Amino acid sequence: METHFFITGTSRGIGRALAERLVKNPYYHVVGIARHAAFQHSRYTHVIADLTEVDQLPTLANKIFTERASAKRLVLINNAGTLGEIGYVGEISEAQLIASFRVNMIAPALLCSLFIRHYKHLLIPKTIINVSSGAGKTPYDGWAAYCAAKAGLDMFSRCIQIEQDIREFGFRIFSVAPGVVDTQMQQEIRRANTEGFSRIERFRLLKENRELSTPEEVAEKFIHLLDNEDQYPEVILDLRNI
Repeated sequence: METHFFITGTSRGIGRALAERLVKNPYYHVVGIARHAAFQHSRYTHVIADLTEVDQLPTLANKIFTERASAKRLVLINNAGTLGEIGYVGEISEAQLIASFRVNMIAPALLCSLFIRHYKHLLIPKTIINVSSGAGKTPYDGWAAYCAAKAGLDMFSRCIQIEQDIREFGFRIFSVAPGVVDTQMQQEIRRANTEGFSRIERFRLLKENRELSTPEEVAEKFIHLLDNEDQYPEVILDLRNI
């Protein structure tokens, strides 16, 4: 019996590091969801999808959330995220605002709903990890949509867990901030215009002082969380404390 993982954003960064680490276990199978293919492995299946196209997610769910009656455990990790255009509201495009909310809030919310709908009948452990951010708790100028979406994802996750505690379908929900990680998003932050983001120097110093976690380090901590869920009763977690 295998554990099946569904992970968004596996083409790079944390998502790819997680997928590459998980497939080393002969009893794990990973379905990766991203616009670009990640890597090839016998226990990895890649599904090409654009998470800004939220109207297509029910169709995607029917494709990937197939009957898995023989599975030992099911895990959904909503990892994909985008900072979008860095700049002040009223100065950046409205299309960028819409895209940011679609990827960072609407897509993971819909995937949570579809995952629960498809698998609530299975009497096996089922876990959802929504990858959040410290930006969901601390406001940053130039990041309004990203901060708001991550704050919404935290609250959405808390509400789902209350619902699942009532329904008793066997789902555990986490919303986890991974800390500051050396990914493409950090590169975009460091290239930002100071007129659109006043705290850019702090993030440049994090890189210069080697204070960024690697995606591989973060992946190991996520796996530790999955292996030790009962040690973490709270929905909202900071991975740096794990």
